[in-house]
Amino acid sequence: MTTPTSILSGVPEMIDAWCGLTDATRYGKAGEPRYVSKQAAIDLSGHGKPLGASPDAPDATDLFKQILEQIKKNHAAGGGAEPAAMVWKLRKALTLNAENPSSEVILERLVVQLLGDHWSNQLVTASGMMPGADTHRNIDLVHDRGDGAFEFIELKYGTAEQGFGSNHPLFAAWEIVLYGLLYTYARLHLGGDDSKPLLKAKKVHLVVLAPEGYYRYSQRGGPAAPFELGWLGQAINKGLASLRLGDGATMEFAFQKFTEEFAAIYDEPKSLPVGAQAFRKADLGDRTNVYGDPRP
Repeated sequence: MTTPTSILSGVPEMIDAWCGLTDATRYGKAGEPRYVSKQAAIDLSGHGKPLGASPDAPDATDLFKQILEQIKKNHAAGGGAEPAAMVWKLRKALTLNAENPSSEVILERLVVQLLGDHWSNQLVTASGMMPGADTHRNIDLVHDRGDGAFEFIELKYGTAEQGFGSNHPLFAAWEIVLYGLLYTYARLHLGGDDSKPLLKAKKVHLVVLAPEGYYRYSQRGGPAAPFELGWLGQAINKGLASLRLGDGATMEFAFQKFTEEFAAIYDEPKSLPVGAQAFRKADLGDRTNVYGDPRP
């Protein structure tokens, strides 16, 4: 048996198999999950369900059960170490280390700097669980919505020239879902911690948040077309509904996009003070679901 090198070793292959991408050599680069490929996202969008033989109404319940078992096996094979102290602990990371930070990172930092203590970022999810691995598996934004409800947000943002954000909606969805499953594992197997209110959340919302243009694609210079991934959101939510987090807690998923109001506030502020005040007032609430109600 190969020694796992990550808490998620073997998991990308499971996702590829569920999506029907395992034998499709046209997707991605060697050594990468096939769902990283934009062409995979385009083909799955057009197919409206996993590729190959699959039910009309896909359900990720069995997949999520397999992934949680794999995480448990990987953790045990790596020695079963306790996670680092910062794992699942809310924080605000404000430093911009790069000389030319991305639009995505700038927005993330502004959110946690301007919008109050109910916003956190760069939430550490797996550091310390495997020797020398998974030190950068961090959730972009965490929003404390009150009454025990939290949002885990995979943020995508950029100009049209930058594709409105990195990667594509298929990849982003699996990123935030895997963070949700790491959270599930922590909650079920790593014990509670009074300094980490997240581990006692009553409801967790997993969100991909991006500009509207992020949910469109074009091929060979043709006209832009929408990614049709509403079916994936419903399949994910069926799987999340099957999870048993304890204490009646639940988890759900949504693809979301920024509204025109967000662009007016953030992209074209008339002046810095006025723009900042409007940004605070909106509290990143100027967003909506891409595919309507994602619940099955």
